[in-house]
Amino acid sequence: FKLSYYNEYKSYLSVMSNLSYLSTLSDVISCNEDELRRNIGFLSPDTVTEYIFYLRDIVYGQTKQIEELRHAIDQNVSYLAEPSSKSESSSVIVGLIGYHGNKYVSIQPEGSVEINRDHFSIWEHLTLEFESEKHVHIKSYHGKYIHPKKDESVCCDRDYKDNETKLECVFENGMMGFKTYTGKFLSAQPDGTMEANRSNLKQWEMFKVEFYDTRLLLNCTSNAKQNFGQFPDIQNNCWFWAHNGTNKNGTLIFQENGVRWSNGQKQGSWSLQNNGTVLHTRFNNIDHVLKYDLSAEKAVLITPRRTPPSTMWVGGIAPVRPDMTRDLPLSQPLSPGDIIVAYGLYADGNHKFSVNINQNSSHTNLHVDFRPPHTVVLNNKVNKQWKAEIRTKCPTFNDKEVFEVIIVCEARQYKVIFNGKDLDAKFPYRDELSTGKSLKLWEGGLYGFEWLYLGPLFDSGWDGQFPEVKKKVWQWCHNGRDVNGRLEFLNNGKVTWNGGNGHGSWSLRGGVLLTNFNNVSHVLRWDPARQTAILLTPFRDPASTMFC
Repeated sequence: FKLSYYNEYKSYLSVMSNLSYLSTLSDVISCNEDELRRNIGFLSPDTVTEYIFYLRDIVYGQTKQIEELRHAIDQNVSYLAEPSSKSESSSVIVGLIGYHGNKYVSIQPEGSVEINRDHFSIWEHLTLEFESEKHVHIKSYHGKYIHPKKDESVCCDRDYKDNETKLECVFENGMMGFKTYTGKFLSAQPDGTMEANRSNLKQWEMFKVEFYDTRLLLNCTSNAKQNFGQFPDIQNNCWFWAHNGTNKNGTLIFQENGVRWSNGQKQGSWSLQNNGTVLHTRFNNIDHVLKYDLSAEKAVLITPRRTPPSTMWVGGIAPVRPDMTRDLPLSQPLSPGDIIVAYGLYADGNHKFSVNINQNSSHTNLHVDFRPPHTVVLNNKVNKQWKAEIRTKCPTFNDKEVFEVIIVCEARQYKVIFNGKDLDAKFPYRDELSTGKSLKLWEGGLYGFEWLYLGPLFDSGWDGQFPEVKKKVWQWCHNGRDVNGRLEFLNNGKVTWNGGNGHGSWSLRGGVLLTNFNNVSHVLRWDPARQTAILLTPFRDPASTMFC
């Protein structure tokens, strides 16, 4: 918010009387802070005066709102102190703030209790589970309960509630104290630890209470009432992230074992909680908690606190990428005429990566091992023992370029095609073709190398097979959502864009469409659930789409 410029603007009034009028108040309000700082000296004094009064009104409104929220916090603490507010099943999520430096109580994954955090993030979320009017159990974000130890230290590693985790609540001056079963109070120490060794309730034993739901009010993007509900599909969408709440500055893709930030490597974690209404995620080494506003169709950041809060919204369909940590099971046995297709994004410095057809973890029917820049090794493995290799010349890989590997199941052998050209050697069947159970990619991953796609294209068809593409007009969405062009695939193998002349090419291979138009090669996979074609390469985040 531009409040920090308020005094700076006033100082300009005395020196700006001779400047020409260049902007209106609406121009200034819509201007970003950096641009406003650069151009403040060129504004007319009338505009600056209008803006000062505009800021004054906004500041007054925000100050009033903050006072109302502070009053709400006081009311909440008072509410907890009332016997009628608690029952055996009642609970509330809070943050507890110690006496020394206004630091939050933070529970670490291994169970240690620290009072040294400046921000109210997920490890600082504590659930007060009331057992009676005066007794409570404190549960951490990790699902463990706080209790004192024999040496009078405090830890949070108990999986269940019992007499040792039960705390007596004391309410005083809008703050809370907690007496343990030993008769001693929890006490915040100057070194950031917590002890349970104080007989009297003094300043170190009192904790300020910050309520999770009240924080939600502070983080509202507007004064309008928000309608929070369940998140839409997390995994199959590409999410746009706006750190400042408005302008997109990155993308998020939520996968089974982590999160991808702006087309980077997989990192962090995520989970949906409270029946799919709260998203906990960690990326870029920061823990985030978000709720989904159904009215705005945006997720709003709850913690860490930002003003305005960060937001994220569905930007398109998540790009398809194979999971290299597991095998891709085959839905039916391989037979002559079937092909395997893999796409990857090569990066210099990767010298060993492979495509495999496996029976199980110890038996490989085909191992196509690329070892740039010199060799490709073809082999099989039986009972974890590699057999006789067949070596051939390695094709050329180019840095930051997509490559295609096709394995064709012929009558008596496998044929490998790289970027449309056969390798010099073929590999005879050493096992029955039909015994292959799964596909797997291996290695790569350095310096930006990415496997983009892996799949079987059965000669008999499969669930993702493309519908008829000819004699139809296809709508193209470069950004995955908004139509920006039309495609027609002609009988002669050419393509038209927006009704223009035929050019480029197209061909179908089972569930994959290979097409070149506008001088760009595209590979698309058909998604039968969405009735939409999704771009595999070139990689875009979100993926381009096509439908009719």
